[in-house]
Amino acid sequence: MKTLSKPLWTTLTATLATRFEISVSVIRKLIPSQTPFDQYGRARQLDGDIIHARELIPLQTDSRDMSFVKVSIQ
Repeated sequence: MKTLSKPLWTTLTATLATRFEISVSVIRKLIPSQTPFDQYGRARQLDGDIIHARELIPLQTDSRDMSFVKVSIQ
């Protein structure tokens, strides 16, 4: 586990505040900048698709850059 870079933490907290319609200051109190995170390079969805983290897994010559990701929260 390691802490996020300052720009990534800022983006994460702003995104969560927007998504849940909560003040950024509240989110930043809940997730301080020194909070450790596990970062995964690959994740497999239940239907079999594999999601690659572009910054953690190098793009292969026979791969496409999937620039659109759909996230569902239920």
